[in-house]
Amino acid sequence: MRIFAGLIFALLALSPLPALAMKFQFGTGGGLKVLVVSGEIKSGDARRLARALEDVERDRHGAKRLYLESDGGLVSEALKMAEIIQSEGVATIVRKDAICASACASVLFVAGKYRTVEPGGLLAIHGCYDSLTGRGASECNAAISAHADAAGVSGLTMMALQEAAGSDAMIIFEADDATCFGLTLKPGARPSTKTPPCIRKVLGVR
Repeated sequence: MRIFAGLIFALLALSPLPALAMKFQFGTGGGLKVLVVSGEIKSGDARRLARALEDVERDRHGAKRLYLESDGGLVSEALKMAEIIQSEGVATIVRKDAICASACASVLFVAGKYRTVEPGGLLAIHGCYDSLTGRGASECNAAISAHADAAGVSGLTMMALQEAAGSDAMIIFEADDATCFGLTLKPGARPSTKTPPCIRKVLGVR
């Protein structure tokens, strides 16, 4: 973790949390009908997401808004959900006082057409692990890195973050940190091909 010294984020040890089934609820955002999902990602949630998004309205940028609040869950199911998010042109948002962690952050959030962390919201990223053995899963990390690249987020950045955190800790990003690492994308903007500012700082380049 020495390469990240001085940057603004925190490492927190993972602790067991009660598993809550993912909830799909409708709300209002910017005068539009939006979707709010919370809880653990489990098998079948991709199908539920697709059905729920049918009733969500598009904003002036042509995106449906999805608010995320989840501690993660099955990576395989999260990748299926990400395909739906991308095909439907969905904007992913983490609201104030909400946290999007693990597969929610590294898979669902980065799949968004536009990606926003509101002030007071948090993203949390860590490396994959086998739930049976507790050991790191490098193939899973590689799959998430490739997914990030396809979504317009640096796969190298994602891999570096996963490896830096490992499987027994997570890196917490506040709104400004998420932007500095290139994880967010403003509505109406296009993905940048430039190296994110915080990665340039880590690498010691200008």
